[in-house]
Amino acid sequence: MRVDPLFTLAACVVAAYGQSTFATCLTSAKLSPDAEVVFPSDATYADAIAVVTLEFSYKPAAVVFLGAPEDATVALQCAAQFGVPTVSRCGRHSYASFSVGGQDGSLVLDTTKLKAITYDKKTGLATIGLGNRLGDVALALDSWGRGTPHGTCASVGTGGHANCGGFGMWSREHGMFLDQIVKARVATANGTIVTASHAENSDLFWAIRGAGPSFGTVLSITIKTYAQPSSVVRFNYTFSPITDAGTLVSFFQNFQAFAATDAPPPLGIRIVWAPVPWGALAWVHGVYYGSQTAFLSAVNPLLTSLPVQPVLAEINNLSYIEAVKAIDTVGQLNSTSQALQPAYTYYQSVLVPNEQPLSLQTWTAYVEYALSNPMPADSLVFTEIDAFAGLYKGRPTAISAIPENAAAFSNRNSMLLMQLGSASFIADYTDEMFAWARGWRASITDNVAAENKTVKAYGCYVDAKWTAEEAHSIYFGSAKTSKLEKIKRRWDPRRVFNYPQGF
Repeated sequence: MRVDPLFTLAACVVAAYGQSTFATCLTSAKLSPDAEVVFPSDATYADAIAVVTLEFSYKPAAVVFLGAPEDATVALQCAAQFGVPTVSRCGRHSYASFSVGGQDGSLVLDTTKLKAITYDKKTGLATIGLGNRLGDVALALDSWGRGTPHGTCASVGTGGHANCGGFGMWSREHGMFLDQIVKARVATANGTIVTASHAENSDLFWAIRGAGPSFGTVLSITIKTYAQPSSVVRFNYTFSPITDAGTLVSFFQNFQAFAATDAPPPLGIRIVWAPVPWGALAWVHGVYYGSQTAFLSAVNPLLTSLPVQPVLAEINNLSYIEAVKAIDTVGQLNSTSQALQPAYTYYQSVLVPNEQPLSLQTWTAYVEYALSNPMPADSLVFTEIDAFAGLYKGRPTAISAIPENAAAFSNRNSMLLMQLGSASFIADYTDEMFAWARGWRASITDNVAAENKTVKAYGCYVDAKWTAEEAHSIYFGSAKTSKLEKIKRRWDPRRVFNYPQGF
């Protein structure tokens, strides 16, 4: 894990005797009346630094809850003056806890009070303060009969989601959440707020759409919205436990073939499966943005190709907003009633390129690893496999139709997105659990490498165990990494925005 020596020294100085000076800078700063500054000595500190992934917990030097956008400029001036590494936070859902720094001694700029949402009927554009979570955005847009593609977890913050990708069920038809951004207001390392768009500060605009945390605190975004479809289908197919490894391999191979060429853009579809002592539990679920008749026609080629048939089919016609709520894991869109649900977890991801599908050998290794290697005690593992971009009737879907160089986000031309998750039921995530989980992903990557192929990864499902060099190579590739390093030197040469996998 790369840590800048300058900021390591700064964190030690702040911890040892400079805290009062840094604290004085923040407390004497002209912040807005609604701003709040929390230090380690405050009674509210534990709540202020709470994270969703308990395995990765850190102790920031301070948390500033921005009461107004201008508060970010004041806080950043203090951070730059005293060499305190700074991160931005909205929803606290970073799998690596980068939202509290990813290291001790950081300044956290929390945007959760910046909740304004406006809509322009003439342009169809909405401007969103990045204190909102995805559910808040969905509810607000629903009041205008609009929607926009975003992820399925309503409690995720818009800030991180917009900065790393933002894949969701509607993305194959309209693109990811970051693809909707036409303009952003960004607090930069020198303590100024600028507009970033294709027309203004275009290099910064390019960088924040995929690598945002390294380049500034995004305060608001203006996004494209879409008329809600008149009919939406929410579906879930449940399968009997699959006990034969070959059957499970065929299940995944046929889903891959469907995702590569036959899944129409209005179809958001995902396999969720988990190995258990008696085999594998599997579901296929998602959302179709259209009529039930069209959905049944779209999904039939997949169902008829699978080696096993579902024992339960749940197919419901819903309104757009009902479908957003139904696909959410909690089923609650209003963030004011959503409490953080922390756990000891570790996540990894794989993006499978359109032109390099996983082979029979790779799928077999992946399945046999899960079914033949006993999981560590007190743990649970699972994988979500999404149809990502792919092609339909030879044409790209909305994700891959956007040029690869349009933004920092990389690897658009991928047919599958796999999220490999694991959790501990005890108050620790052991070395044995990490080894098992990392071995599961390696069962894919090692076989792919042996076949002279490549797979990539998805930055929103950040792997906390990677070094900065590994993360940059896998998430962005060498060409984009070089470009991002150049943009970093222009906008943040002192690396004020600094976390372990940052630029």
